[in-house]
Formats: sequence, structure tokens, C-alpha cells
Amino acid sequence: MNKSGLTTTVETLASRRDRKCVIHCQGVIDAASAFILEKAMVEVLKDKIYKIVVDLTKVEFISSAGWGIFAGYLKEIKQHDGEIILAGMRPNIEEVFRLLELDSLIRFSGTVDEAIALIEQPPQEPSTSVVDDTIEELAIDNNKSHSEKEKTVLAEQLKENEASEEAVLTFDKLFDLFNEEKTEAVSQEEVSQVDNSREIRTELDQLDLERQRLAQERQELAEEKRRLQQERQKLREEKERLDGIIHYLDSINWFAPGKRSRLFWDIINVVREHPSYGPALILKVLKERGQLYGKSVSPSTIYRRLKSIG
Repeated sequence: MNKSGLTTTVETLASRRDRKCVIHCQGVIDAASAFILEKAMVEVLKDKIYKIVVDLTKVEFISSAGWGIFAGYLKEIKQHDGEIILAGMRPNIEEVFRLLELDSLIRFSGTVDEAIALIEQPPQEPSTSVVDDTIEELAIDNNKSHSEKEKTVLAEQLKENEASEEAVLTFDKLFDLFNEEKTEAVSQEEVSQVDNSREIRTELDQLDLERQRLAQERQELAEEKRRLQQERQKLREEKERLDGIIHYLDSINWFAPGKRSRLFWDIINVVREHPSYGPALILKVLKERGQLYGKSVSPSTIYRRLKSIG
């Protein structure tokens, strides 16, 4: 089946009197597929075939666009003494057909064979009693007498006017239906666009919140990095200071070997307990604790050495 939902095939029939054809349709005739039906109609009329049977046996639905195709070509077909007959309409389609009052303009039948036989017969003319009454009233009003020939001409004109009025009413109904379908489609599209806009707005809000959260985490990580760098710098400075003290103590040769390491650890402990103490305070703490060993070196010498290394 065509992507548009409709396929058509044209079967040409020949008879002694004139040519006719059957347009077989299958699928759905709506606003999206009506052009396929119209294309088939144009090709048939281009071949000068004016007696047309439309097979609707396999058609599931006809929208106002489809009915407009049938009604739109009536005038041209009737000008060439032709006719359109619809065959095999499903009950739901026939109900709309009658509701639009198209049955007053287009004949229909239950099967294609019946339609082919019917198209050979001229359509029954409506009763002329109403037309005659109208003619008589016009004659009285105008105080004129009309011959039978004039009455016939006037009757034909009245028929054409009635047919034109019916066609106008039918087209108005089709136009209203088409506008309703179009309005409904537009409304559904607008609702869909609003829903999509809301979803996009919600996603954007969520992304914005996520961006703010990530920015805050990034700031916290930057602060933590600065704090760690400061602590690292302090540890580096303390290490350098301890390395200087170790270097100094290793250079001392006036203590007894067994007491050098003890003095070393005493100084290290004082530095750890009081990182901000200078050489004088370190020496004072050592004196208070009785941790100065060796009598060959004066406290002032140790003070100068400690001061020289910071």
C-alpha cells in the first residue's frame, strides 16, 4: 500500500455507445491521500472518459477531502453527459454520504457490477410538478404567458439553480468538516508543542541545578586543595628545620657517643612540642629538663649552633 494510505487502479471498459471506466480504490481517503484519487480522476478525464464508477469496496474511511474530490469534478463530467457512480460503500461511509446529502447529486450502488449496469441508464429526472407550479407563479406575477418550449427552458434553468444550490450547500458542509479536521489537527499539534516545551524546560532546570551543584563542589575542592598545600608547606618547612638540626647534631664531636643520640632526640622532642621556639627557648627547655649533657661544651656554644640553623 502507498505510504499515504491509498492505492488506485483504473480499469477501462468499452461499449458500443461510449467508453467508461472503474477506479478501484483501497485504503483510506483523507487529507493526506486525497491527491492520489484526484490524480486518477484527472488521468481518466484526460482520456475523455466521463462515465466513471468508483469502487469503494476496500475503502475504510473517507474524509471531507475525499468527498470534495467527487463533488469537485461533477460539473465537468455532467457537461459531457457523464456521471460518477459510487459502488460498494461500507455502512459508515454511506452514512456520511447521506448526511452530506451527496445522494441527491451522485448515484450509488451496492456492487461494481450493478454500478456498471446502472451507468448505462440515464438518471431518473425528478418530478416536474414543483417546477411547473413555480413556472405558473412566475407567469401570474409577470402577467406573461409562456409556451411549452419556454416552460421547458425555464424548468431546466430552475433545475440547474437547484443543483447549484445543493452543490453550494454540500461544498459548505465539506468545507466545514475540513476546517474542523484541520482545527483539531492544529490543536493536537499545539498541545504536543506545549508538552514538549514543558519537558525541555524541566530538563533545562535540572541541568542548571546540576551545574550549580558541580560548581559548588569544584569550589570546595579548590579550598581543600589550598588547605592541603598550606599544610604541605608547613611540613616542608618543619622538615627543613629538623634536617638542619640533624645535620648540626651529626657534626657535634664533643659529646660522648652514647649521649649524642640522647641529646639529639631531646632537641627533636622540644622542637615538636614547640615548633615556634627559637634556639634560646629550646636551650632553656633543655636546661629546665636537665637534658644538657657533656661538660666540655658550654650552653652558649649550643645556642650559637642552634641559632645558625634557624
